[in-house]
Amino acid sequence: MKKYEIPPPDLIRRFLNDSCTDQEKNEILQWYAAWEQEEDPLQQLSATNLQALQQKMLHGIQQRIQERSTPATLSVAPKPVFKWLRYTAASAAAVALLIIGISKYRSHYSPAPAMVVHEILQNNSSSIRTFKLDDGSTVWLKPNATLIAAEGFGTSNRHLRLTGEAYFDVTTNTKLPFRVSNRFLTTEVLGTSFSMRETASHAEVTVFSGKVSVRGLQQNTAATTVLPHQKASITAASQPIQLLNVDAATPDIWERCELNFNNSTINEISKALNKRFQVNIIIKDSTIAHYTLKADFSGMHLPAILEMMHKAVNINYSIKGQEITLQQPSSQY
Repeated sequence: MKKYEIPPPDLIRRFLNDSCTDQEKNEILQWYAAWEQEEDPLQQLSATNLQALQQKMLHGIQQRIQERSTPATLSVAPKPVFKWLRYTAASAAAVALLIIGISKYRSHYSPAPAMVVHEILQNNSSSIRTFKLDDGSTVWLKPNATLIAAEGFGTSNRHLRLTGEAYFDVTTNTKLPFRVSNRFLTTEVLGTSFSMRETASHAEVTVFSGKVSVRGLQQNTAATTVLPHQKASITAASQPIQLLNVDAATPDIWERCELNFNNSTINEISKALNKRFQVNIIIKDSTIAHYTLKADFSGMHLPAILEMMHKAVNINYSIKGQEITLQQPSSQY
């Protein structure tokens, strides 16, 4: 798709509905990335003038949509390079929605260089999802997390961008460092296991094995080395990174445990997991509580245990913060 070629409205709608193919999704994101390189003159406007411009543009789009005759054309000029483009009313509305939809992916990555997309992994469910990456590494995405892999991932690079929270079990490759960025910082490793999380106000990296190198995106200082049972935290991309020891009294769900059950009920297993990981497991369906399971969870973290329980006795789960709900597949999930 060429830079000045507007995506068809049907493709835009399928992108927003998450019903397009991976190739089409990548084409949309790469088309949008090309515009990100342009200087944005709107940054020179005052807040009042910017709001007035936005309201005027939205009013114009809404007027065009209401027209029932032969679609008139509408010129939208948020940037100089757009001033010669002309849309039908439907196309203008679709493009406006596309910019909003893509911002879910792109707004989190503004400090980082533009990336040509190879693959996008999303977790739109209420449970934690696991994915196998092209380099053999494994990633566990928490609900609402998105991971974008750069073109050439696994062959010429191992560069990723993350929104939300994820846990990585990285295969060793001394020639291709494994690099994950979010809005605040970049983490680089050769082979290790670590979790990475960002919120609106801060980001943190916790190491469980091996070691990682962490650097703020807007810092010129040396990278910070993070060892097992340590956490690097940053409150803004321009602020220094804080290196903290992980409090052993507050277990992390990504810590590996040594638990073994011999024909124990789900109720008994849930109590043990609550104690080990300091979570609150709620059994929504009473019949689940009496299911029995024989399993060795040694060397597994909590998300892996929940996944094993799901496969072994057909139990679904959802997670929100420290609260985990177990339920039968027929329940809303």
